[in-house]
Amino acid sequence: MDKHSHQSIYAAIAASTIVSLLGTYFMVQLPKIEEMGGRANYKIYQDMISNPKYAENLKNSLESNAKVMNGEQPTAPSNNDQPAAEPKATGSLSQDDIAGILKNTYLKGDKDASIIWIEYSDLECPFCKRLHDSGAIKNLEAKYGDKMAFAFKHYPLPFHPTAMPAAQAAECVAETGGGSKYFAFIESIFAKGTPSQDVINAAVKEVGLNADTVKKCVDSGKFKSRVDAHMSEGSSKFGVNGTPGNVLINTKTGKYEVVSGAQPEANFDAAIVRLMAE
Repeated sequence: MDKHSHQSIYAAIAASTIVSLLGTYFMVQLPKIEEMGGRANYKIYQDMISNPKYAENLKNSLESNAKVMNGEQPTAPSNNDQPAAEPKATGSLSQDDIAGILKNTYLKGDKDASIIWIEYSDLECPFCKRLHDSGAIKNLEAKYGDKMAFAFKHYPLPFHPTAMPAAQAAECVAETGGGSKYFAFIESIFAKGTPSQDVINAAVKEVGLNADTVKKCVDSGKFKSRVDAHMSEGSSKFGVNGTPGNVLINTKTGKYEVVSGAQPEANFDAAIVRLMAE
């Protein structure tokens, strides 16, 4: 048997082992996932792994790794290989719906803005971090001024173990420091990376609050129900099932568009233009 054949066998064994380990890992973690996020979050996980695209992406990744192990160059994806953008979700809300969504919500910008951008987000999510790092939100806030306001709502995914405590920490920060410190804390977390307890403590101190006080608040669980309500709202009203889930709402007409993921700034801008033309 030649060297190439040996490498092929090793690659196949490696791929099979990875799949087996992933399966074992998730079987072990499922009870923890349910405990951390409840049945609603667990369903998000189930939907994700049952999606044919998830299996296809995993298969492609394993095949690419097998090529590398065989000494081959993996095929670089062309533009045509990129997943097609999902159709935009659109709809209409009543003024009562909008009032309910904005109740107990911290807004950055004018409360009477004609456009509200709501991000359903996860403080451990790399794509959420990418959106904030891109500057798209700040750039469009500057462009539209008092015509647009921004809201950050929580959608901690069950396979991100630090996302739920970080979300509750943000609410605890806001309880003491108000909306300005809420948004400063969120930006600090995204700037620092995965929100371990040390990172959360550092972000709390950075916004001028006491880390021990915030941790006691998180440990009490007093804001978990609010975080759960954010998730339920995002899923039930707008079909959010991943992060960042962005909803842009014309508060005057009630029309809205869902822009899923960390998309280019131009895509959010185009949605705002469409909504303002309603």
